[in-house]
Amino acid sequence: MSEVTKKFLRSSISEKVNSISREEIAKKSKRICNRVFSCTEYQKASAVMLYLPLAQEVDVLAIISDCWKNGKSVLIPQILWDKKQIIPVRIENLDDNIETTNWNGLKNPTSGKAFACENIDLIITPGLGFDFDGNRLGRGGAYYDNFFASENLKAFRLAVAFSEQIVEEISTEKHDQKIDGLITDEVMEYFSK
Repeated sequence: MSEVTKKFLRSSISEKVNSISREEIAKKSKRICNRVFSCTEYQKASAVMLYLPLAQEVDVLAIISDCWKNGKSVLIPQILWDKKQIIPVRIENLDDNIETTNWNGLKNPTSGKAFACENIDLIITPGLGFDFDGNRLGRGGAYYDNFFASENLKAFRLAVAFSEQIVEEISTEKHDQKIDGLITDEVMEYFSK
């Protein structure tokens, strides 16, 4: 897929997502979180990597709270901007050592204990767009693609998205990494690896 086509697709999906009201985002996020709670992959996981949501992303804070309540390790991606790299770090609360960056208000842990990739069981994955072949369209930095390409990473990749983020097809390039499952406010789909 050319950069022009990806740029157009990102713009089109962003427009749809930006039209969702805050109230609707809250309702859809609750439905998505409830579906995650019912997943075998989530129930069995002891170490779950999530993300701190942007305003127009699925709000996964309920999943983070549930993880802590049930003794699961909560890992958040620490972004190393200059290296285009993600380091999963374990956090114990949402109050300490989290900075809001200039990039769309992204929240980034400034400290925390790095967690070994091979010990992550489940990655609740954000993205801008998805299709039903397990393809993911990120925001253009390839951070998650680079992370998913890690040799030691064996975790189940479960994407969460609003139904407005689903498109018929996302063309991929060699470096693009697939997801294993997708949960929206309307469906739950699994893809074979």
